[in-house]
Amino acid sequence: MAVNAYDAQAAVLGSLILDESLHGEIFRRLRPEDFTDGSLRSLYAAARELWLDQKRIDPVTLIDSAGAAYGELLGTVLQQTPTAANWESWCAIVKNNARLAQLRSVAMRVLECEKADEARDLLLDAQGLLAQRESIRIFSYRDMLNGQLDRVQDKTPPDFLDWGFDQLNELLTIKQGRFVVVGAESSVGKTALALQLARTVAEKGKKVGFFSLETDHDDAIDRMTANAADLPLGSIKHKRLTRDAIGRIVGEFQKHGDLPLELIEAAGCTVEEIRAITLMRRYDVIFIDYVQRWRDRAGAQDLDRPAHDGHAARRDDDRPFAGDAAGKGQEGKPAAAAQGRSARVKAAR
Repeated sequence: MAVNAYDAQAAVLGSLILDESLHGEIFRRLRPEDFTDGSLRSLYAAARELWLDQKRIDPVTLIDSAGAAYGELLGTVLQQTPTAANWESWCAIVKNNARLAQLRSVAMRVLECEKADEARDLLLDAQGLLAQRESIRIFSYRDMLNGQLDRVQDKTPPDFLDWGFDQLNELLTIKQGRFVVVGAESSVGKTALALQLARTVAEKGKKVGFFSLETDHDDAIDRMTANAADLPLGSIKHKRLTRDAIGRIVGEFQKHGDLPLELIEAAGCTVEEIRAITLMRRYDVIFIDYVQRWRDRAGAQDLDRPAHDGHAARRDDDRPFAGDAAGKGQEGKPAAAAQGRSARVKAAR
C-alpha cells in the first residue's frame, strides 16, 4: 500500500526516537523545510536542534523542547511507527513530496507572471528542482574496498565513451557523470576535434547534444562532412564540388542521416538554459563550444561557476560533458578542467 506524504513524515519522526543511530543520516538528508505539515515540521526542527546541541532525543526531551501542545501528536506518531526499518524509503517519500510542493509553488508563480522573462527564470528554477539528487554521499574505506573488489572481478566491460581513437580511449576513460575539457591555443582545431568526437560518440549509439556558442549549423555540418566524406573544406564552402564529391555527401546522408546528434545554436545561452535543454532533450553526452562564452543567468562571464554548475548537473543526471576552451586551457564541461575525474588535454601548435 502506498504511503502518503503525511504518514512518511510521521514515520521519519518516529524513526528518530526509535533508533538514535539514524540521527545523523536522517538529519543530513532532510531539512525542516522538507516537511509540508506544519506541526510535524515543528517537531522535526525541535529534534534537529536537540541533536545539534548534542542532547538526547526521546519523547520527554522532544516535548520539552517543542512544547506540551505537541504531546498528543507525538504519541500518535509513535503508535503509528512500530519500527524504523523502512526509514530510507520514508525519507525518500518526504524529499520527493517536498520537491513536488516546490514545483507546484513555481507553477502558481508562473501563472501570475506578467512578463515572459520572469516566467522563463521560474521555469529554469523548476528544471533545477527536477534535476536535484542527493549530492553528498559518504563511504567508509571498507565500503570502497568492497566496491572495488566487486568491480574489478566483474567481467562486464566498463562502459567508457568510445572516442574513435585507441590512444585517446586509453587516456580519457570517461564514463557517465564525468566532465572533460579540451584546452588549446586559438585556431588549432578544437572545434573541429569536438565535432569529430561528437559524431563518433553518436555513431556508438549515444544521444549527443552539441551546444555551439559560436559556430552556426551550416559551418558545423560543412566541417563534419569534410571529415566524414574526405573532402576539402574549402571546396564545400565555395560550392566547388564535383559530381563524385556530391555523391559522397549523398552517401553520408543515406548512411548516417539518422545519427542521434543534434546541434544547438546557443549563442548567449546560460548555464541554466543548457542544463534545461539537456534534460528536455535527454542527451546522453553533451559538447559545449566553447567555455569562454558560457555565462550565468545574470550575464556574468564566470568560468569557475559554469565548471562547478556543469559538473553538478552531470552528477545529477549522469550525462558526460565534453567541450573546448579557446586560448587558456580549462577543465570541466568543455575544455581543460574536470571535476570528479579531471582530464586535461593540451594541444600544441
